[in-house]
Formats: sequence, structure tokens, C-alpha cells
Amino acid sequence: MEYLADYRLLSDCEDELVLKSLNHLLDIMKNKIYIQSAELSQKNTWLEQHLNNKIFNKLRVDLYDGLLNEIIKRDEIIINSKKYQNINSTLATIFKKYNHTLSPKYLCPIHGDLTFENILCKEDFGLDVKLIDMDGAEYLDAIELDMGKMFQSIITKYEVWSKLDTKLVSYTKDGFVIKLFQDFEDVSNYIDIWHKVIESDKSILSAKAYFYTSLHLIRMIRFRLKISEDQAIYALLLSILLLNLTLTKLDEIKS
Repeated sequence: MEYLADYRLLSDCEDELVLKSLNHLLDIMKNKIYIQSAELSQKNTWLEQHLNNKIFNKLRVDLYDGLLNEIIKRDEIIINSKKYQNINSTLATIFKKYNHTLSPKYLCPIHGDLTFENILCKEDFGLDVKLIDMDGAEYLDAIELDMGKMFQSIITKYEVWSKLDTKLVSYTKDGFVIKLFQDFEDVSNYIDIWHKVIESDKSILSAKAYFYTSLHLIRMIRFRLKISEDQAIYALLLSILLLNLTLTKLDEIKS
């Protein structure tokens, strides 16, 4: 990619340039890519199929060994001194209560792996943003999957922790302690940008961002396991935190 030598990965850019680049990028995608959409019926089954085909099978008891399996089996788990319910139970509760709220309203062409590692930018003579690695999706899919991938970088700082050699998870008799690299709720600037793309209440859009990020984390467990058990456990525990934040946000909206 010599012709892109002057560009920087978005994961290496300062926050101001990140926001400016994402605003520019999503404006282009909204008007040139996402515009080719197919509306889904109000009671569509897309989310149910996605969970059954791509998520729950990654959370089967005895699929993994050791602590990963123990976490998936437990009725309750303590992370950073707070108690959380079993991940499969939490997912089932979210689907039962908020399937319609979290389901996509339409399908369209998406990038499929819209993390900061796949976005390049430069600002020499005006801002220019480019996408790479666009082979990660079906031809038509839910735009929320792109949002979740981007928030994987925003919320969890994936590009930071995935490259660390140091341990991310400690386990004691009092539960798990994990290092967090970002305040999960400090995302309003990014929600504002996505609000221009997905027309939805901003509170619901925040819940969607947490939810779809958690689904991506669940799907990456087996890939992170190839790096280390610590990385895989970290992805699983992050997904539990984000699923519970999703449920909390949606319960607050409902009340």
C-alpha cells in the first residue's frame, strides 16, 4: 500500500482528528453506500437468526476449557466488584424484552469490519479518509453491525488491548478484576455522528452501540484464544459488562 504511505491509521490519531474523520466518513457512507437499502418488515426475525446462528453457538457450555467455560456456566459472576448474571441468561432477557427495539429496520451494503484499524486518514491539504479490508460482510446486512465494529474501537479500545503482552484479567476468590481503557458511557460525540446515519432516539442508539459491540466481542473469543486465554477471557468479560449496560439503558428508557 505504498500509495497510502502518507495516511495514518485512525487508531493512531488524536481524538479531534478521529471525530472529524468519522464525521466525514459516515457522511460519505450514508449517501453512497448505506443509501442502497432494503427495508425489513416491522416484525422481522433478523436479530433472532443472528443470535441463533452466530452468537449463542459461541457461548455453549463445554465449548471452551478452563476459566472460559467456567464463566459461561456460572449463574452469577463478579467483575470489578460488581455482580452480573449469566451471559446466556442476560442475552435471552434482552432479546425477550427488547427484540423489536434492537432489531435493524433495513439491510444495506456494509463494510463488515469497520474498526479504526481499517480506516485511514490524512489532513495535509484538506481531510481525506479511506477504507481498507472491505471483505468482512454479506452483500446486504444490518448497518448496526458496522456501528458495533466501530464502537469496538471507541468503547473498548480494541486496538490498544489486543496488542498488549501484559495480563488484562486477574482472578481471585472475590471475582474477576479487569483493566478498562475507556469510560463506556463517554460516547455522546460518537452517538451524535451515528445519529445522522441511523435515525433513532439517541438513548436507544447508545443501547444499540453497546449491544452490537458486545456481539462482536463474543464472536472474537475463539480468535483471541489463539493469542492467549487471557485475551479471550477479557473479550468475554467485556461482553458481559456491555450486555448489562445495554439492559440497564433500555430498562431506564422503558421506565
